[in-house]
Amino acid sequence: MVPKIAGQYIVKRLSDQIMAPPAQRPAAAQVEDAAEDLDGQIVTDEDGQSVGTARRLADVAVYVVSDGFDDLESELLRAVNERESRLLIRSVDGRIAALIYVPDPASAPKRVVGIRSDDI
Repeated sequence: MVPKIAGQYIVKRLSDQIMAPPAQRPAAAQVEDAAEDLDGQIVTDEDGQSVGTARRLADVAVYVVSDGFDDLESELLRAVNERESRLLIRSVDGRIAALIYVPDPASAPKRVVGIRSDDI
């Protein structure tokens, strides 16, 4: 009886491994692929009108100034969409090396500050 159950278990495990769908790639890798795929493609605005052809700049890093590492994508979107945000451009030997988005500090979300019970 035990060999039959063990055999069924092994066959089930092999079947599960062979028939399993391919593992999902991490979201960051999917985003990176999407960015690479845009090179040479026509870009459209919200109304569907063509604004031009996308060209990827090699070796240009994008940074956002932030107090933490919690949700950097939303921090970057906030910085890009704010009028008061600043864009700093860093170059090395005359080539653009980095774009640094600096959100307006006045519109930054307030950070939660902890206090000790002794301080009350």
